[in-house]
Amino acid sequence: MQSSNKDIHSAIRSKIKAILLVINRMSSPYFLPVLVYSLLLILIYLISIALYHMP
Repeated sequence: MQSSNKDIHSAIRSKIKAILLVINRMSSPYFLPVLVYSLLLILIYLISIALYHMP
């Protein structure tokens, strides 16, 4: 359980890093929507983890 959880966390981190790299290479008009979208994804991910760990 713990190892798979760490794998998920590292995968999420690598995806976030990739998104940030894409944002840096993109022109500024796309910056805000992509940022909001990635923040929403992170929020949904954290909520799903919280619900998953509930008894």
